[in-house]
Amino acid sequence: MAADVIVVESPWRPRLQAALSYLGIAVFIPLFVYRNNPFVHFHARQGLVLWVILVMAVTSLFLPGSGKFLFVALMGMVMAVTSLFLPGSGKFLFVALMGIYAVAGAIGLTSALTGSLWELPVIGPIARRYF
Repeated sequence: MAADVIVVESPWRPRLQAALSYLGIAVFIPLFVYRNNPFVHFHARQGLVLWVILVMAVTSLFLPGSGKFLFVALMGMVMAVTSLFLPGSGKFLFVALMGIYAVAGAIGLTSALTGSLWELPVIGPIARRYF
């Protein structure tokens, strides 16, 4: 007599796959490998937007002049005029973007691990529209 094998899907498997989305460059694993799972793909798209923010933060720190350019693009004209006279605006932008990345990443990671499809403010609509 052959024994029947029943494969039971763990409720934690998709949660852990979605949690990879908020761990930096690991976002590409769920984005391409687990594309058929809507829960994982939802978190992967939000994680991709966060990864772009991370790349912008690092770019603002190391490329000369890009800190002021990104500062102008993100903070508006009033702040842009004052940023031209402030030294180290790239470092300020780095700290600001890394703060956004850390807070949104922690919220997204918590959302993925609890199994909810909570859309991050500002980041969620960008992910839905462009990715």
